[in-house]
Amino acid sequence: MDGVHYTSSLLEVSVSDPYVRVVNNTGLLVQRGKDSSLTTANLSVTTNQDVRTDHEVQFHIVQPAKRGSVLVNSSASGSFSMHDLKQGRVIYRHDGSGSFDMFNLTVRVKDTHLYVGVYMQVDSESHQHHTRILHSKTLVVEEGKPVKLSRERLQAVHEDLVPSEAVFIVRTPPVHGYLRRSLPDEGSAGAEEKFPLMFTQQDVDDGYIHYVQTMPDQQLDRFILDVMSGFQAVSRLEILVDVVPKQIPLAVQNFTVQEGGSKALPEDYFKIPGKHFEGLDCEFVLLKPPKHGYVENSHFPRVKLMKFTRKQVENELISYVHDGSEELLDSFTIFANSSELGKQNLPQTLFVTIESVNDEAPVITANKILQAWVNSGTEITRDELCAVDGDSPSQDLAYLVSPPSNGHLAFKSIPGRSIQNFTQAQIKEGQLVFVHTGAMSGGFNFQVTDGLNFAPRQILSITARALIISLEVNRGLSIFPGSVKPLSSHDLRAVTNDVDSAGNRTITFTVICSPRLGRLLCVSSDNSTEDVSVFTQNLVSEQLILYQHMDWENTGWTAEDSFTFTVSSPPAALGPEEFHITISYEINEPGRQSRLLANTGAVVKEGDKVLIDQSKLDASNLLLKLPKSQRSSYEIWFQVTSLPHHGTLMVGERNITKRKPNFSQYIINKFGVTYLHDDSESLADNFTFAIWPNEKGKSTMKPEADFLEEMFNITITPINDQAPELKTKGLRLQVLQGSRLVLGPENLKVEDLDSPPEEIRYVIIRDPNNGFLAMAHHPHIPVHRFTQADIDNSQVWFIQDGSPSSGAFYFSVTDGQHCPLYKLFHLDVIPISLVNLADLLLPQGQTSVTITSAHLSAVTNGRSPHITYKIRWPLQHGHLLTEDQAVVSFGQEDLNLGKLSYHMTNLTASEDQLQFSLFTSESKLTGQTLCIRVQPLLRVVSNLTVANRAAHQLTRKDLDATELANRTNSDPKFEVTEPPVHSRLVRRVGRDTALEGATLFTQWDMDQGLLMLEPHANLTGPNSLNDSFTFLLRADHVQPATACLPFTIVPPDPFLLQAFTPDVSFLVTDNLVTIGLSQEKPVVSSGPTTQTGTLGKLTQTRWPEAAPWGRQSGEEPTLDVTASPTRVIWSPDTTRASPGAPTQPRESSHPLMVITPLTVALFLLIVTVVASCVWLLGQKAEQAKPLIKPQINLEPPTAGPRPERSTTVPAVTVTPLLRSSGSPPVSLFRAPQCERMEKSPASEPAGRCAPWETWVNLDPDMVTLCRQTNPALKHNQYWV
Repeated sequence: MDGVHYTSSLLEVSVSDPYVRVVNNTGLLVQRGKDSSLTTANLSVTTNQDVRTDHEVQFHIVQPAKRGSVLVNSSASGSFSMHDLKQGRVIYRHDGSGSFDMFNLTVRVKDTHLYVGVYMQVDSESHQHHTRILHSKTLVVEEGKPVKLSRERLQAVHEDLVPSEAVFIVRTPPVHGYLRRSLPDEGSAGAEEKFPLMFTQQDVDDGYIHYVQTMPDQQLDRFILDVMSGFQAVSRLEILVDVVPKQIPLAVQNFTVQEGGSKALPEDYFKIPGKHFEGLDCEFVLLKPPKHGYVENSHFPRVKLMKFTRKQVENELISYVHDGSEELLDSFTIFANSSELGKQNLPQTLFVTIESVNDEAPVITANKILQAWVNSGTEITRDELCAVDGDSPSQDLAYLVSPPSNGHLAFKSIPGRSIQNFTQAQIKEGQLVFVHTGAMSGGFNFQVTDGLNFAPRQILSITARALIISLEVNRGLSIFPGSVKPLSSHDLRAVTNDVDSAGNRTITFTVICSPRLGRLLCVSSDNSTEDVSVFTQNLVSEQLILYQHMDWENTGWTAEDSFTFTVSSPPAALGPEEFHITISYEINEPGRQSRLLANTGAVVKEGDKVLIDQSKLDASNLLLKLPKSQRSSYEIWFQVTSLPHHGTLMVGERNITKRKPNFSQYIINKFGVTYLHDDSESLADNFTFAIWPNEKGKSTMKPEADFLEEMFNITITPINDQAPELKTKGLRLQVLQGSRLVLGPENLKVEDLDSPPEEIRYVIIRDPNNGFLAMAHHPHIPVHRFTQADIDNSQVWFIQDGSPSSGAFYFSVTDGQHCPLYKLFHLDVIPISLVNLADLLLPQGQTSVTITSAHLSAVTNGRSPHITYKIRWPLQHGHLLTEDQAVVSFGQEDLNLGKLSYHMTNLTASEDQLQFSLFTSESKLTGQTLCIRVQPLLRVVSNLTVANRAAHQLTRKDLDATELANRTNSDPKFEVTEPPVHSRLVRRVGRDTALEGATLFTQWDMDQGLLMLEPHANLTGPNSLNDSFTFLLRADHVQPATACLPFTIVPPDPFLLQAFTPDVSFLVTDNLVTIGLSQEKPVVSSGPTTQTGTLGKLTQTRWPEAAPWGRQSGEEPTLDVTASPTRVIWSPDTTRASPGAPTQPRESSHPLMVITPLTVALFLLIVTVVASCVWLLGQKAEQAKPLIKPQINLEPPTAGPRPERSTTVPAVTVTPLLRSSGSPPVSLFRAPQCERMEKSPASEPAGRCAPWETWVNLDPDMVTLCRQTNPALKHNQYWV
């Protein structure tokens, strides 16, 4: 880029593995006992690595010369460089022995090396003696196996040379195999060298040279050697290789047999070529026998064979016998088996052609009554007349007929010429017709022959009937003026009573009176049209007959046209008939949305303008609604009722606005209306207008009625002036190792306001190094180009190649007009992932628990499936064991088999943590934690609901640790670690009414009814609120466990107390009323054993909001009662019960024993209360107050144990003497008057009042009259 112009290009870098290759290695020619210089003319290499100097190319001697030494700078050295070769510093010095020598080198360039052997020929007088090849024989090898080149097969002899100095050079290698040399001196057993270029006689003598045959189905191979012995050479020594086939080369031959005949199977049909199989006696086995015959031995006729021998074939004892069926082709499959050689061949199939014999007579399969048309030709088909012959084709089946009595037979091409014979093939081809004349019934005799055999003579009966044609549909046509519309079968359709041949019968319409306002056209095959007066029903059904309206002058707003026609289908005819055509501007045709002469819309480029002229908008046809005499005094006016959204309408220099929306047809015809686009990215626009005829010279106000409203559509041709914009923030995709994943728009999204997704093209500049991109329909073929539409349609996939490393690909994206965007997309590989990581729960009281794959499980798509877990930090309160051994690492197999367990050693802890990492041979996953928690031995109530500002007594049904107490023989303790947020947890102190905050309580406290939950939430309306408290459950000799009691706080029900008759036993004292609520569920019974102590029923009040613990918020148990709105509190005696001892309700006595005491007690209570009130009012008239404030707020019954009571205690309903309907409900919390009541040292501060402290808020003077203590009961006394 020069600051103004720029250009884009692509630099391609090809990457390949480093290599070192030999350029030449000619060897050395040295005089015996002399020196010879080794230069780059004899030995040189090349490499693709960055080599700056020749010193970086090093040669190291790994096997020194045996008959000489290599000198560098006149001294023995084990290495030299390319620089030494070029300078001539490397010399080979011969020691005078032998005539051949060699040494091996390793060429090293940086980290790449190559093994090279350098050969030396010694020049001496012995080269005058010729080398002789004593043995050169053909090699015989089994197909696919190796054979050794031994001394007996190949030997080169020279007088003065040892075998190691006779060298064989491979000039032409084998074609159907290769040479192999064993390398016993390499130090590794089984080492070998394929395709050696040379070897010595010593290698042959030692049995190191093998020929290995590889190409199947070959019988001959060869290779050519040059033999070097000193300075003597024997060129082009050819070694032939005779390959013995692995399978028997069986060649079979097809044959022909006459129908029902037999044929001997000679040796030529089962040839086994090759000298190795001459005289081989093998067995032929039939895998698939013939379907229409069998193979037999002539010595045992009619016995089907499944196998036979080669000698039996040579003796012509084996034959194929046909079964005489009419099938013309048969086959059977065999294979050859030699137990002597242990070889078989691939199965071969012999095909048998059957020469048919005409021994079957024709059979008539169809001879039905022919229904012919009067005085017309009727085709005879195979359904009416058909014959078949099993051994004769249809063209050989000839019919010989007598003349029909009511017509004649003819060919369809010449219906007037009578015929006397025809073939079944002509009937099949539809050439035969019957032409009716004369009587309505008749027929003819016929006989069918195949040339040799005859079918019995038969009669074909013929019945004629008249053809009737009728006009089924003649609805007429409706057309918009000036348009062209096709006629269809829904407009005009004629039918005949020839139902069977309806598709083959031609019905012709002939126009005898043409339409006067238009013309009829026919569409030809090249889509051209021409006038037509004769057409067929098929042309009408295919909508190829058109009506075109022509006469504009004589057509008003509505006009009528017609044409007269006749219909014929020989021999039937009908007519004349009239077809009516309605021409009107009121017609709504498909595809036409306008009733105007022209409302074509307009096309404009983005930001450009277009002229709307008469060819695009013409409403002059509205004048046709007026009488012809008035049309000249009216003109057409337009009013734009809805302006364009993305442009402006102009008449000349004036904009059409809401204030000036009118223009006339005259203005359109003379000047036109201009639409100017606002250059937005919109693709369409429109405006709506009203049209009406307006009298010239009068105001152009739009009438209230009699106007037409239409829309003018404008198509915007976009201009590509917006560059593509990348919408995806992070170009990154996470994929599991070895898997495939869709590259969707959420991963890669580019938008262009003026280009569709199909035109946004991506080009991959650099492929990902850990996989490739592919299309969904070809997931195995990498792609380098795709569009945003492919991404949006989930067609682009990333195929991960299984490598553990992450990668990226570099791409460009463009819309074809703007500069491309170049971005890098990252591909993160997740080689290992956890599928299970669940908390491990250790039951309270146990010290060990098994860890399985349900708690901890991982999967990997890497090459190594083995996953190892390693502990990062030691466990604080225990250790891991596998088969009673402590471990710090374990495998996924241990988890799957349940071998791993956790053992807790510190019984003062309630939880532990296992911090670990996961490893495979390719990747790792660190920073993982498995939480180990002690599971409390505790039953916690679900869906607990409490009423706001109403104390709830916690009982064993809410929290039950009885099982833990039984196992440890102790009283479990609850230590509150997280108190409730919107409630207070309190405990009653002893038998007194004082309360204190409870942070530590026992199971015995709950069994005694000492624990209360006081909600004080700020609720508005019917909403509910979730709350909870967390505690630590402790017991002797076991671990502590963390637990939680969740509950829902709901608003109090104002109708709760009005519908409550509690299950209670009442105690009447001098200063308070105590009611013991029964905790049992209501019992419904129809017998006389109904519980008299159970007077209420439990109901469910459902609050509208859902609680987060999975049930409707506020499903709070309430009591359906009808008792007085007195305040109900708990008596300490009634809440006391033995722990773990369930109580059962007792059955009441006879009903009279309840009713009589109840009536007396109620009467005495009313008298006492009334007398006390009258006396109090007399003493303090000015301070007279109601004794009881009506309160209906009542705490819900709890789930604790029901206290046992005497069956003689009657149930009493207490009604207050004084009640004010306007008094607010009394809360279960203490009112201000509670501050003036008696206090005990253990009571709470003033302002708080427990449910059992008082029943009502009494006047201070009334308190002095109340007894403060409970008097002792005498024998058979009880409280009411």
